[in-house]
Amino acid sequence: NGCKVGVHGADCDKPCPDHTVERCDQGTGKPVACESKFFPFEKDGVGSCAACPEHCRGQTCDATGKCANGCVVGYIGEKCDGKCP
Repeated sequence: NGCKVGVHGADCDKPCPDHTVERCDQGTGKPVACESKFFPFEKDGVGSCAACPEHCRGQTCDATGKCANGCVVGYIGEKCDGKCP
């Protein structure tokens, strides 16, 4: 990445997405890391910091969006997107 911290693009003139911690990919803008309660995400070649799933305990997740501390009561799954039977 040839850009300064906080920017990306061919001419390093585009700001990294909101909630980015330091750097993002020069081409896509996908953050290397995001603030707490967010994770690096890329869709259709555009990077962002996506919010951790709403049913994660403490709304904390890892860099892939999987809940880091389990689910709030009543939800199941890696991303706590399933309701308990």
